[in-house]
Amino acid sequence: MQNNLVYQILKKNCKENSSSIAFEIDKKKISYGKFFKDCINFSNYINHNNIKTIGVIGNYDYLSYVSIFGTLISGQTYVPINQNLPNQKIKKIIKISKINLISVSKLSINRFLKFKVKKFNIKNLTEKNYLINKNNNSSIAYIIFTSGSTGEPKGVPITRKNLYHYINWLVKNFEVKKGSKCSQFPNIGFDLSVVDIFSTICGGGTLVIPKNSFYRNFPGRFIKENKITHSVFVPSFVDLMSNSYQINKKYLGSLKQVFFCGEPLYENQVKKLFNSNKNIKII
Repeated sequence: MQNNLVYQILKKNCKENSSSIAFEIDKKKISYGKFFKDCINFSNYINHNNIKTIGVIGNYDYLSYVSIFGTLISGQTYVPINQNLPNQKIKKIIKISKINLISVSKLSINRFLKFKVKKFNIKNLTEKNYLINKNNNSSIAYIIFTSGSTGEPKGVPITRKNLYHYINWLVKNFEVKKGSKCSQFPNIGFDLSVVDIFSTICGGGTLVIPKNSFYRNFPGRFIKENKITHSVFVPSFVDLMSNSYQINKKYLGSLKQVFFCGEPLYENQVKKLFNSNKNIKII
């Protein structure tokens, strides 16, 4: 695992900040120590069972993050899938990617019972003395799929070299550090989510997940209540907050950095942000 950047970073974060909070989900706090242990257990499980490609059904739950980082530690490939996609589209993604395990939340497991693929649930995440297969690393870190709104969903393979380069850039430039709190609004099935997930967990900050859809519709309130310092948005989020009168210092006063992606960012949107908090840094 010497060349596995994700493993080395998590191990370092765990060693130096084991009790620091990696995740806040529905007010539940999960430390780096527990997260690292769970990732290792997941990694050992999939290698022991000779699983090559893992579909991660994203539902803003803890298991999704364990599955992502555990897969990367194992040297295998994960495929993030938005749970809101229709069953037929998810089945196509599973077939195209040759997924042989799906990681799915306890609340959603019943929906996927009839899928002809092995399922992994949080109850399977137990500590066992599996042997880690160190000689079976895939060069592909993950495969991200388009929505398929104009036809068949198309998968884009992202290599480990690509991802590791991006992680190093994010940690340096987005500056999510110990004591920082980053929101995670986009579903893991969208490539935008790569920014908040990896910049935060690899930087040593806390990823705060709005499990309740109310907060994804009123992001300003979520930022205020959780004292968020870093956020990743599509620019239309600015208009969403503006329309609900949440783009002012009362709601955005804690923000230090905002990372925009996915849509054109307009001058009037930038002005609204700076009027609410003149110290915000925009990427």
